[in-house]
Amino acid sequence: HNAIVLLGHIQAMLLASPIDDDHSFDAAWAKVTHDTRYAISTEGWKDFYAFAYDWNGTCVAHGQRPAFVGRNVTANLDQFIGGSGIDIWALHEQWIAAST
Repeated sequence: HNAIVLLGHIQAMLLASPIDDDHSFDAAWAKVTHDTRYAISTEGWKDFYAFAYDWNGTCVAHGQRPAFVGRNVTANLDQFIGGSGIDIWALHEQWIAAST
């Protein structure tokens, strides 16, 4: 239930964002990254948050780790699952396939 509510809230914001300097998609993604209304937190830690990557694998929003924004999916995932034997780029390709 929380996932549907959170993602619905983000989707509504993105769909309602006109393409101009004040309410661009970049500004919307910045809200997802920095605004606590786009995460579910307990004890000061964002337990459930949104993240988004563009089609080239560049992070455009990350509700838990703002430093990930602008970095490639490979670099970000390698920090968590590096050395695990998981093909990180194949995982990214699966995300793209699932979203289209």
